[in-house]
Amino acid sequence: MSSEGTSLEALESNEITNSADASRVQAILRDMNASGADVMDASQGSMPPMPSLHPAHTLPPPIDSRQMEMPPRHMPTAAYIPVEEDAPRKPSLVSGLAERVRDPLFVTLLMFVLSLPMLHTALNKHAAWAFAVGGQLSWIGLITLSVVAGLLFGIYKTTVDIFGL
Repeated sequence: MSSEGTSLEALESNEITNSADASRVQAILRDMNASGADVMDASQGSMPPMPSLHPAHTLPPPIDSRQMEMPPRHMPTAAYIPVEEDAPRKPSLVSGLAERVRDPLFVTLLMFVLSLPMLHTALNKHAAWAFAVGGQLSWIGLITLSVVAGLLFGIYKTTVDIFGL
């Protein structure tokens, strides 16, 4: 396979045979040195030693206290511009009132449904252990009904929090 350009090895050893490539490399190095990067001395034509690519053989450069105080030259500093959406919105009177009334209304509805005689009759057929001899809820039945009410309220609150209702 033939190559029309200059190989990387020839560039590193400064054995550039193509004069167009040599002048192009010198122009690039002059531009880089003019921007403040000390990559190569264009007048001497020699490159600084290349760092090892193996991480075990390289150590990080020592930290200079002046570097800690000033940001690097090549990294622009950007000011934070707050977005208006970040500011908390003040809820309207209707939405604030609805949020305050929603939970007590759900608890009222839950107590009404769990106190229905029709529900107690159906439970007496399927969970006779929760009722006393006279047909009233026993202590175990009351505790179980309270736990069910708590679980239903927890499910309601979790659903409201997840869906943001």
